[in-house]
Amino acid sequence: SLKNEEVNLRSGPSFSHPIKLIYNKKYLPVIILDKFETWREIKDFENNSGWIHVSQLSKKKSAINIKKYSILYKNSTIYSQPIAKLEIKIRIMVNAK
Repeated sequence: SLKNEEVNLRSGPSFSHPIKLIYNKKYLPVIILDKFETWREIKDFENNSGWIHVSQLSKKKSAINIKKYSILYKNSTIYSQPIAKLEIKIRIMVNAK
């Protein structure tokens, strides 16, 4: 996951490569695809990919629920017990006068 509120995603593994995208969400989950020295190639949940310096990555695990309804299991086996039900909640704000 991302360590800071603002993290730059670059097109290559160095500070001289241009910034492709700026993330503004701490603990956003990412998948590490490749490593080069102190750089990691990552992919996010929207399939954006690029390079991030290791100082910007956290070891904390995080997830995003993109389905309307999901069940979180304790383990990845078919015999695992469910531990949480995840739902997407939509909040509608109405300006009442």
